[in-house]
Amino acid sequence: MVDRKIRVFVYETTSADPARAEATLVSQGRSMRNAMLADLAMLDDVAVSCAVSDPSDPHLPPGIQRSCRLRDRPAQDYLREQALIHDLVWVVAPETDGLLVGLRRVVADRQWLGCSRAAIAIAASKQATVRCLRAAGVATPKGSSSSSSRDGGGWVVKPDDGCGASGVRRHADLAGARADREQR
Repeated sequence: MVDRKIRVFVYETTSADPARAEATLVSQGRSMRNAMLADLAMLDDVAVSCAVSDPSDPHLPPGIQRSCRLRDRPAQDYLREQALIHDLVWVVAPETDGLLVGLRRVVADRQWLGCSRAAIAIAASKQATVRCLRAAGVATPKGSSSSSSRDGGGWVVKPDDGCGASGVRRHADLAGARADREQR
């Protein structure tokens, strides 16, 4: 009997296609990708490959197979093809605009390393996440229902569907924050 290595494909979307990502997210994505690759590369029974924008990417740990995602192809088509030739798939992508849940849909449950579709859908919405946490008894920020800022530092409004600090706005008063929230 021949022992075969488990083939794992890592797809971090911002480092695989930096032209379509916010610049601040590319270096963070690359760091996450490389940490995952380095850990996987230490496993003797695993063969690791990942998506890259440039086959000569100098940021990759040694011994990693590279797969270029062609920019004119949809990410879902590319991932579907990679899933066909790998045993497991590990994706890092923003939940924004349904990207991660869309990628999750094209990979079989038995291959997916990560959260369920339901968990991704909750995480994609800050409001749904807060509702879920509150239902589980976890303390959460009160949001705009509070009448004053605790530290006098103002109010922050984040889009319900957004990645990191993208689209975050700070307001000096609650009225401005509420108006911003309603406008979104």
